[in-house]
Amino acid sequence: MFKPKITFNPGPSQIAPHTIQAIHEVADSGILSISHRSPEMTVLGREALENTRKSLRIPEDFVILLQASATMAMDTILRNVVQKKSFHFVNGAFSERFYQTSLGIGHEAEQFVSDWSKPISWREAQVPADTELLAVTHIETSTGTIWPTEELEELRTEYAEPLIAMDLTSSLGGIHIPWHCADIFFSSVQKCMGLPSGMALLIVNPRSLNKAKTVHGSLAAWQDFSVMEDKIKNYQTLETPNMFLLALLGKVMANWDMDYVDACTREKAKILFEQDFPWQSYQKDSLWVAPTVGNFTVEDTEMWHKWARDAGYLIGKGYGKLRSECIRIANFPSVQLDDLQSLLNALMVHVNQQEAL
Repeated sequence: MFKPKITFNPGPSQIAPHTIQAIHEVADSGILSISHRSPEMTVLGREALENTRKSLRIPEDFVILLQASATMAMDTILRNVVQKKSFHFVNGAFSERFYQTSLGIGHEAEQFVSDWSKPISWREAQVPADTELLAVTHIETSTGTIWPTEELEELRTEYAEPLIAMDLTSSLGGIHIPWHCADIFFSSVQKCMGLPSGMALLIVNPRSLNKAKTVHGSLAAWQDFSVMEDKIKNYQTLETPNMFLLALLGKVMANWDMDYVDACTREKAKILFEQDFPWQSYQKDSLWVAPTVGNFTVEDTEMWHKWARDAGYLIGKGYGKLRSECIRIANFPSVQLDDLQSLLNALMVHVNQQEAL
């Protein structure tokens, strides 16, 4: 199996040295063999959630719930706060997944599909007056597109009545989050937060919790907002949680400096997108280009993957229908500036050789 020096695949993330050290500490602590109802586990849960709230600057009135994945969180959200109708702004594979999940549940879901390579023309959408939930994807991992904060603020102003759910899977932990722009947020932990996969955070405000009390549908107890909220007050879950990742989350978040991380992410993104390479950002508008996931159209994707592998690196393939025309380069916090520069230098050697032919 090819073992890269650094992976730039956009999830799961490269595991940083300090996270590897924390993994060893968790494994050696004995915490993985205790009861998930024990006092020690309660302390662990409290540390994890309090450190996460503080480091990621999650507002105090939002409740942090645990899920197994971001995809599961989509289903949980829809079953809790939508009785009948959701509306989805679709600009890539993962925003499409949110829409398809709603259809699969049996909701009257509608979508507004934008050109994946252009800004989301959301002002042209005809959102039904009885829409209960608007779904947006903050950073669409499949296309490398971000909703600018100013656009999200205008969306929130225009649609004050329905709840807004925001997928943060490729932004939470990597850049500052516009918490004032939505009611529900969710993210898995294996991208910007740099943890192994297997857990997600579902972050909901009081308005969402109140809405859930009025919705009646097919809902298991472990997926019920009210049950989850009641349990998490005591830093517990109804089901056995992923104790390993919960402990690891607490350790990593204890030293997470969001201002520093945000600044580093944007500095590295500037370097990445300023390269004079024979590639083009798939997202054409610079204001909508995501800083955490570079998605580039190239003539020969396999050639670029080979160049990276020859230098000991792994870069991401285009996602879904973009697989044959794009490459993706993750700019997650676990990738240091020196790592990125080394990859770019290695690619530049091959680019220069190719141009000399």
